[in-house]
Amino acid sequence: MRIHCTKKMLKAIKNSDGNFGDSKVTIDMDYDHAIDSDELYDWHANVVELTRATVLVVLMNDKTYYPIVCGPVRLSKINTILDDFQSNLLQLMQKTSIPEHIRVD
Repeated sequence: MRIHCTKKMLKAIKNSDGNFGDSKVTIDMDYDHAIDSDELYDWHANVVELTRATVLVVLMNDKTYYPIVCGPVRLSKINTILDDFQSNLLQLMQKTSIPEHIRVD
């Protein structure tokens, strides 16, 4: 899975502690769209500021335009969104009867 970030999202990531732990997600630090062989696992991420220190992260699938909103989260802890995103995506896929061979682990 790869997440393409908007310029605003990249700025938010650079202002956080920058540690993404053991996530299986690749952050594309180039905000231009990169071509991949399987767009089902490509997402775009943008950040929406709620307060000066709190944000929502909006992720949209490149192929299906399926949106997922994660947060709210403190701007300094924006790196936790990746783990939240993966677990939220898996739960949504299970609830919407997405076949197991397509589901994200």
